[in-house]
Amino acid sequence: MKFNKDEVCILIPTLNESLSIGPVIKEFRTLGYNHILVIDGKSSDNTVKNAREAGAVVRTQSGKGKGNAIIEAFEIIEEPYILMVDGDGTYSAKDAEKMLTPLFLGFDQVIGDRLINAEEGSFSHINLFGNHLLNLFFKLAHSRDLHDILSGYRAFTKLSIQQMNLKETGFEIETEMSVEAVRNG
Repeated sequence: MKFNKDEVCILIPTLNESLSIGPVIKEFRTLGYNHILVIDGKSSDNTVKNAREAGAVVRTQSGKGKGNAIIEAFEIIEEPYILMVDGDGTYSAKDAEKMLTPLFLGFDQVIGDRLINAEEGSFSHINLFGNHLLNLFFKLAHSRDLHDILSGYRAFTKLSIQQMNLKETGFEIETEMSVEAVRNG
């Protein structure tokens, strides 16, 4: 399915990711995504400079933590679709279309599943076990299996973001977004 990439904002929260941020942005730009917002947590390296040179709009967050960065970014994004990705190169821009297509088909949110191929060595055994355990607890508590509630690769409609009541300031933001998604149906 083809969709209008100009309706998509690529959101990249960063903190000291000068080595990876340029290639991440360039990969998205090569694929035709022109609206790229880096929200930086006051990096002490060249993250901001490298992000701007690669073609992103950069804003420095006022608060601390990944959650604050995301909440602040959601307030300024104007595009109707948002693809959030980490700035460390963990996720591939080549998967952007797979992540975004469900939104254009009427879904509200999409969560990238890092655990599908986790046995290939991307996680230590303890991290993999912990992720599976947290996902199991989430499934038991909310009667919904979202597979990878800690994933930083997510796609949203602007409307679904406006329906969420996000408050977490740190890395708990991914779990809170999953809870809010279930709560809002």
